[in-house]
Amino acid sequence: MNPLQRYYLNIQGLRTKRTNKLLSEELAAVFQNHDILLLTETWSNDYVDLSVNNFEHFALHRTENVHSSKRSSGGLIVYVRSELVSSDTLVFQSQDDIVCIKINGDLLGLQTDLFVCLSYVIPENSSRQAHMDTHTFDRLLDFIVTLDSKHDSSLPLNFVLCGDLNSRTSNLPDFVQDDSSFNSSVLPDDYVPDINS
Repeated sequence: MNPLQRYYLNIQGLRTKRTNKLLSEELAAVFQNHDILLLTETWSNDYVDLSVNNFEHFALHRTENVHSSKRSSGGLIVYVRSELVSSDTLVFQSQDDIVCIKINGDLLGLQTDLFVCLSYVIPENSSRQAHMDTHTFDRLLDFIVTLDSKHDSSLPLNFVLCGDLNSRTSNLPDFVQDDSSFNSSVLPDDYVPDINS
């Protein structure tokens, strides 16, 4: 069995007024050589044809676009090779920033299914944060905890999280403050806490 080939890209506009990147030779080669493509910043909407031969796609479009903007913004798409798709492939979507799919583990030679989650996290202090009831990371955590609670703990949970997680921290710390006081039962035995110097 060949290993599953995955590809992530912040595409910065999949189809615009001037170009259709789905028709480019570069992206055609990516589709040819990969089983799953995960794209953020697609700038797509419900009126754009996102079809690709031999692939199914699961798309989320930004729900809140600026009215004065000349184009859509945001957007996520997960393309999955058609032979890997089943009726229960799409397992989770949240607002316009999280989509999670499931690939049958038997198709991949795994004991359990593979979950692949694509997310876009709004940058800190973005004006869009005011429109969100819960932060993307909180919703991701809730989903992962729920998924884990339904999973047979004697078997591995195959989970991949990727996307544009906007890890820029500006003047915020880029480490977990006071992580030595965390509950040690959730940390590995060889965990070394960050030291604020």
